[in-house]
Amino acid sequence: MSQYDELIGLLNKKGFHAAFFEDAASAKEEVLKLLSRAQSVGIGGSMTLNETGIFDAVTGSGKEIYSQVLERQKENPDVKTVWQNAMTADAYLTSTNALTQQGDLINIDGNGNRVAAMFFGPEQVIVVCGVN
Repeated sequence: MSQYDELIGLLNKKGFHAAFFEDAASAKEEVLKLLSRAQSVGIGGSMTLNETGIFDAVTGSGKEIYSQVLERQKENPDVKTVWQNAMTADAYLTSTNALTQQGDLINIDGNGNRVAAMFFGPEQVIVVCGVN
C-alpha cells in the first residue's frame, strides 16, 4: 500500500482512472499499453514526459505524433496546426503542473492548447504526474 492510495481513490471517485507507479519505467510501460490502439497522439509540452522517457518512447512508436516540441525543430514550424491536430488525435498525452491532495489538477497554459485538449479534445487523455 502506497502513501498515495488515498489520493488515487479520490481521483477515481472524480471519474479519473488513476494509478500509482513506483518508478518511471513502470509508468512508461503503462502509458505505452494505454496508447496501443491509438494511431495518432497529441502531446502537450511537459518536462515530466521528457524526464520519464515517455516522450521519446511515444515519439519513437511509429504513431502519428502532434507535438509542438517536434514541430519547433522544423525549418518553418506551424505550431498552431499542430495544436489543432492534437485536439482531434486518437489520444492526448500531457502532464499537469500540480496535483493537490484534494485531487484537483492545477494547470498554467500559455496558449490554452494543452488544457483545451485535456478537457475538450481526444476521447483518451492521459495525464502523467510526477512526485516532487
